[in-house]
Amino acid sequence: MVRASPPAQLVALVGNDVRHRFRDRPTLVAAALAPIVLALIASFSLSRLTRSFEGTYAIVDLDGGVVGEQLAAGIEGDARLADAIDLERIDTEAEAREAVDDGRIAAALVIPAGFSGTILQGQPAAITVVESPRHAPAAVVAGAIAEGAMASIRSDQLAVSTALNVEGGDLGGLGVGDLAVRVAEVAAPIAVVDVDLLDAGGAGPARFYGPSMAIVALLVVVQLGARSLLEERRTGVVAREVAAGVRPSVLLGAKALFAGGLGLASVLLTLATVALASGASWGSPVGVLVLSTATVAAFTAVATLITAAVRVEESASSIGLVVGLLLALVGGNFVPLTQAPGFLRSLSLATPNGWALRGFGQLGTGTPLLEAVGPSLLALLAFTVVAGLPAWALSRRLVTP
Repeated sequence: MVRASPPAQLVALVGNDVRHRFRDRPTLVAAALAPIVLALIASFSLSRLTRSFEGTYAIVDLDGGVVGEQLAAGIEGDARLADAIDLERIDTEAEAREAVDDGRIAAALVIPAGFSGTILQGQPAAITVVESPRHAPAAVVAGAIAEGAMASIRSDQLAVSTALNVEGGDLGGLGVGDLAVRVAEVAAPIAVVDVDLLDAGGAGPARFYGPSMAIVALLVVVQLGARSLLEERRTGVVAREVAAGVRPSVLLGAKALFAGGLGLASVLLTLATVALASGASWGSPVGVLVLSTATVAAFTAVATLITAAVRVEESASSIGLVVGLLLALVGGNFVPLTQAPGFLRSLSLATPNGWALRGFGQLGTGTPLLEAVGPSLLALLAFTVVAGLPAWALSRRLVTP
């Protein structure tokens, strides 16, 4: 190997790692079997839960005014809701309560009498949710729809108030009520619940748990690849390779390529298996490949930094496990961030997996590819550079005589 060129040395070293590690069953299980099993169990279990959200929901408009009617029409016209649940109109609150008690409908939204007048006067109002203890998940959905609708109304009120302040009350002859009606008639999207969790086919949960469990396994896989450097240093393999003329940079590059390649293969295999089993889709294959590669690069850098800083195999394993668990918890790998408290959603932005999951969540939603994954790619690149530069510097000390 003394006379071999650096690229040839690199290929030979990666090949040696592949042959050695693929004889190691724990590596194969961590890279291939474990994430697939975890993702399928999680996604199919959650898909059973989402069936409890299904059913018919009723709208009762006791107001009859323009704001109440526009609100009811907005809920009925929301395409995301239409794909997830059925909606129908009921005339009275008493009928709605009877239907909920009988189980004919899951829950009802009651727009009270005088709702439009209250809103047009700029006063706070509320939608009543009729629910049953037997259908707790449906009550959650109905409450989310009501809250989303009222958030839209509050934004309309704020728009009217802002216009009045800016224009000094002079709105070209329009009264406050007229302006409020104009605003109410503008179709606004009603943010309700995570519609992926309402996907009756189970692909919604799989779209989250596929990449989520792939990333959890990736945390383990890249640690295995990074720790191989410590193992070979302890057994004298590194010293022999350096004495044989292998450059330290080539040796470190081979370790990074092997760890990253193993991690990328694990991620893509998991996503492909979940897609075939559940019908989940993340849209553009190019987007999936690019985002997966960026995710693997970031975690390879983090794992290498931990390994190079600790320098002891057993300690590196323990610390790597703790760091991986913390990243998974904070980054939202176990619970979708859309269902997490606000502070946890903000905290997840400090983790590479939090950004990766955001990117995967945007893929396949119809958002343009660059817009969908661009922010996540930039964040993952930053993690790779911030962790990778010190990791490279510390790792050189492990292979330099």
